[in-house]
Amino acid sequence: MKKIMRLAIMGLGGALVLFPQSATLNVKPGEWHMNMTSVMMGKPMQYDSCIKASDLNLSTWTSGTRSRCTWKVLTATSTDLELQGSGCRMGKGPGAGTAQIHAKIHATDSEHTQGSFDVTISVYGQTMSNHANLTGSWISPTCTNN
Repeated sequence: MKKIMRLAIMGLGGALVLFPQSATLNVKPGEWHMNMTSVMMGKPMQYDSCIKASDLNLSTWTSGTRSRCTWKVLTATSTDLELQGSGCRMGKGPGAGTAQIHAKIHATDSEHTQGSFDVTISVYGQTMSNHANLTGSWISPTCTNN
């Protein structure tokens, strides 16, 4: 789930459906500075994130054991991506929850992204929701913290 959230926050995503490589977001791999405002956290959060070239190959993290959601692409262009994740597994074992995710991502250029996501999480019969707005700025082709 950490990888899914990191990519959704940065403004990337993928799907289990056929997704042409030419339709992937046109953004640079490397270190990105992220700003997130989340309803659940109540205050802005900033952090740096390393996005590897392999992360930009959308099928690598949405298939096999790395996929924790079933994804449906609603819109996919070189500048915009809208997706819906369902049945997202949150942890392991009998207490593991599930989440539904709806993300909208816009690459204003190859070094800047903005977007939002809505998440509904269900654990032990309890449900909570979160909405976040995000911006990302590319810093460098080299990541300082892999």
